[in-house]
Amino acid sequence: MGPTDDFCGNCGTYLGWGETGAPQQAVTPRTTPEPPGDIPGTPPGAESPAQPPTSPQAESPASPQAAEPSSPQAPDRGKPTPARGSALVQPPARPPSEPAQASPAAGPDPEDTDPRPVQPARPVAPRPAKRVEIADTAVEGPPCPNCGTPNPPGRKFCRRCATPLTETAEETRTAQKSRKAGGSGALTRRLILLALLIALVIAGIALYPLGKRLVQDVLDKTSKTVPAVPVSVSATAELPGHPAKAATDGATNKYWGSPAVGASLEATFDQPIRLLTVVTHTGPSAKPEEFATEARPTLLDATVTTADGTTQSFSIPLADEPGPQQQDTAISDVVKIQLTVRAAAGLGPGKHIALGEVEFFRRG
Repeated sequence: MGPTDDFCGNCGTYLGWGETGAPQQAVTPRTTPEPPGDIPGTPPGAESPAQPPTSPQAESPASPQAAEPSSPQAPDRGKPTPARGSALVQPPARPPSEPAQASPAAGPDPEDTDPRPVQPARPVAPRPAKRVEIADTAVEGPPCPNCGTPNPPGRKFCRRCATPLTETAEETRTAQKSRKAGGSGALTRRLILLALLIALVIAGIALYPLGKRLVQDVLDKTSKTVPAVPVSVSATAELPGHPAKAATDGATNKYWGSPAVGASLEATFDQPIRLLTVVTHTGPSAKPEEFATEARPTLLDATVTTADGTTQSFSIPLADEPGPQQQDTAISDVVKIQLTVRAAAGLGPGKHIALGEVEFFRRG
């Protein structure tokens, strides 16, 4: 382990407590009052307490009764009993030449024979020692997966955060299974996303015309409708006094006269337009009394040519009655339209087909 490691490399134990040490409790042992005289612990040169005066009788040798030893049954009450956790302080031995002095009191001092209990001192925690930072030496090894600190090879726990650096065999197998499961799941998710993307592309290609038509319909309904006047009008057949141009002059008292079924009327525009509606007026006049004097078309085939050269055909059925009849088209980029008479009502000897007026409307 290095001097800057915070945790043990084998067990992961925090090493910071070893710097200041665990708190210690200071306990003061119980002591008995020290007798006067040469007391242990007294500084050298200190005077001992003065001895009390003695009587002449006390200086004489002790009587035989006093010298007799006490019986074995009687306990020695003159000696103090040492307290637990304390040492009994014995007075220093006197020289043999010095006689023993008798105490003036009849019995021993109770304070010397019966020690009092002493309250233990309050434990004080040691002062925290300032940690001395040691310059960390360069360590080469695998980084910790948690904090990224490099650790020497062979450690079991990170030296900074105590994260385990080794995996057990069971954990390794579990991690490998999880990675395999995650890999298969990721592949499945990628395949699903790819399938969804392909489906969206196909749907976009297939639904593009529908979407475009939907957008155009919205614009048709929200935009203003204005008349579209063709720059040129021609017909495959016409009668004298009833030219093809009379069908687009804006008046219903003049008409295009077709000699028979199958004749066509063609109108050309100067620029591509969004053709919204075709309004048709049949008969020679809008007045009811003049309407039946000539034959009237009842079915027209319309062929529309767009700017890119493509064509689109549809039929326009017409009722045999005076007045305008509307046919919605909604075709974009129209540059030309051709109307062919396919059926007519009121045909007979001396009568021709009369198409009173054709109007085109575009998006403004």
